[in-house]
Amino acid sequence: MNNRPHLENLEPLTENKQVEHEKNIAYLPKFVDMPSRKRLVYVEIGGVEATHNPDVEEFNQSVEDEGFDFLDWFKQTVQHADFVVLKMKAGKVELRFLSGLFQSRAVCFIDELFLSCSDQVGGNCMDLFKSLRSSGVFVHQWWGD
Repeated sequence: MNNRPHLENLEPLTENKQVEHEKNIAYLPKFVDMPSRKRLVYVEIGGVEATHNPDVEEFNQSVEDEGFDFLDWFKQTVQHADFVVLKMKAGKVELRFLSGLFQSRAVCFIDELFLSCSDQVGGNCMDLFKSLRSSGVFVHQWWGD
C-alpha cells in the first residue's frame, strides 16, 4: 500500500515522550478503506503474534531462533490485500530484520509501524524515524507499554 499521501497526518516526532502522546497518535485506519482489506496481521517482535480476522491465529517463534527464517515467514504471511501492523523495539536483531525488510522490499507490505528506539542501540533514533518516514513508512514513535 502506498501510504505517502497519509504521511502528512502523522504526529510530529519528538525527542522526549509528550504527556498526551497517545491522544495525538494518528492511526492509519482513520485514513484508509479498512473494509477492503482481507485480514489484519499484527506482528509484535519480541513476542510474535499474527492475528487474522475473523479467527485468531497465534504464532510463537523467536526472531533470534537461528533455525527459523523470520523474514521469509513474514514475506509469506502478509499479502498486499492485508493490513499489516508491526510493533518492535529497535534492538540489534530487530534492526537487522528491518534492514532485511528494506533489502527485500517487503517493507512495502507494512501499513503501520510502531517502533521503540533508544540511542543506546547505536546511531540516532530521530534519524531512523525520519529516514523511515521519508521512505514512505507510516511509523510512530512507541514509548513502551
